[in-house]
Amino acid sequence: MIRVISHSIRLAAIVGACWLPSFCCASEPRPNFIFILADDLGYGDLGCFGQKHIKTPNLDRLCAEGMKLTSHYSGSTVCAPSRYTLITGRHIGRAETIGQGQQLAPNTQTIGTVLQAAGYRTACVGKWGLGNNTGLPNKQGFDHWFGFVSQTRAHWYFPDYVWRNDQKVMLPDNPQTHEIYVHDLFTEESLQFIRDNQGRPFFLYLPYTIPHAAVLVPEDSLAPYVGKLGDPERPCRAGARKA
Repeated sequence: MIRVISHSIRLAAIVGACWLPSFCCASEPRPNFIFILADDLGYGDLGCFGQKHIKTPNLDRLCAEGMKLTSHYSGSTVCAPSRYTLITGRHIGRAETIGQGQQLAPNTQTIGTVLQAAGYRTACVGKWGLGNNTGLPNKQGFDHWFGFVSQTRAHWYFPDYVWRNDQKVMLPDNPQTHEIYVHDLFTEESLQFIRDNQGRPFFLYLPYTIPHAAVLVPEDSLAPYVGKLGDPERPCRAGARKA
């Protein structure tokens, strides 16, 4: 299962939006976009960029069969501003608000609105962090939305609810039982979106919240590394997950 991919591929979706007009009216099939974003993952954390300790075979295969972007930087140093630059294509100096409190204004042109206009079905699954009210994904170019509106709530990997469009999906007792790992829900939702739209052009923006806090992983993911990695002064934490 592919869970995360490096900041190094962020630019791909923006580039795609820029050259979209050159093929949107062509007779050949239009490409689909699946843009996977990892939160606070540096390029040096992946095996394909030289990391030796943690296994990332699926991502390494994507890299081997695709491309590496080695001269790309995030649009800002922190979460919401960098997402703002990614979604809008604007320099962070053009943002309506300062710092983490980003709120997309009505009628903002985003990569979602550009692709919708070109006939794409669009979805955002994961961590949004660009405002509620006028900033909600469904109001900013995304036909389907599933995940965390608030970047603060996205710090918790075993939440009591997430959003699907304008409805709360309740996960009772999950913060206590750690039964449902939210990234598994993101993957399942994404795969269903792909299945539902495989016959038409689509854009899937998949901003996982890992590996950003809470630095908490299910036991089955941690097991291969127990006793092999880590600083004894800062032990990794594991959360139970039922089969």
